[in-house]
Amino acid sequence: MTEPTGPDTLVFVTLNQSKVCCRLAPDVAPQVGESLTLQFDPARVLIFDAQSGERLGVLGARQAAERENNVSPVEPQVIN
Repeated sequence: MTEPTGPDTLVFVTLNQSKVCCRLAPDVAPQVGESLTLQFDPARVLIFDAQSGERLGVLGARQAAERENNVSPVEPQVIN
């Protein structure tokens, strides 16, 4: 399903059995059933709870902060 909003087009797709809404340029209008190749910036991907609709955060927030601060990722460790 596509929804033109003026400044952009919202496209609702199924990705790995999950429903995803993508914001595209206003001149992009894929047809229902058309396969798409999507690329995105993880720092701009918003994650929402499927049940409550509550915004959980930004997918690439950690990666964006690491790039900005030139910080290496640290893996969590369990301490006994």
